[in-house]
Amino acid sequence: MALGCKIPIIDHTALGISRLATQYTESTNFIGFLTAFLTQSDDLETAAQQVLCERTIDDAEGVTLDHIGVLVGQSRTVRTANTTTYFGFDGSFNSGTFGSTGNTDGAIFRSLSDADFNTQTLTDADYRDFIRGRIIRNHTSGTIEEVISALRLFIPLPTTITISENYPASANITFSIGVDEELVAILFLNDLVPRPICVEYNVIIA
Repeated sequence: MALGCKIPIIDHTALGISRLATQYTESTNFIGFLTAFLTQSDDLETAAQQVLCERTIDDAEGVTLDHIGVLVGQSRTVRTANTTTYFGFDGSFNSGTFGSTGNTDGAIFRSLSDADFNTQTLTDADYRDFIRGRIIRNHTSGTIEEVISALRLFIPLPTTITISENYPASANITFSIGVDEELVAILFLNDLVPRPICVEYNVIIA
């Protein structure tokens, strides 16, 4: 059984033998008879525990992990950093001014359905972190401490993370040089960073 499972397993055979009346404790035939029955209970216990444990984030794999992702709103397929500039809001990742196919000065329209929009299918190990991040995102109120805590799930020390507020409704999130810039982009592209309503983030690496 996976190490992440904390549910204790009942040894029905040992428990049954420990409860024998005194006159049967030395009866090898009776103990053997009892063990034959209780071994089946041990097998059922192991199967039941496996069903319970493999439904946790730490121990679930494959399709079972996908089901957990659906419950919290996190897909296994995530958007990744695209080097192509697209038409979007000022300050958004890789956004540019209005353009068209023949206008090299602006950026073209782009959507998730575009064939060349980059996506990545996460491994079970990475998917677990994204599920945990989505749970935090779903339950946070967006305080500075909560935002940093959510980012720390993906970006550990020694990378420093500081947040400074700007009037009236924006904030600078500054990462120290050396941070995985592609990972930072992925977190923002997939809306995994807690954000108070109407607050715009400016990402700075310095």
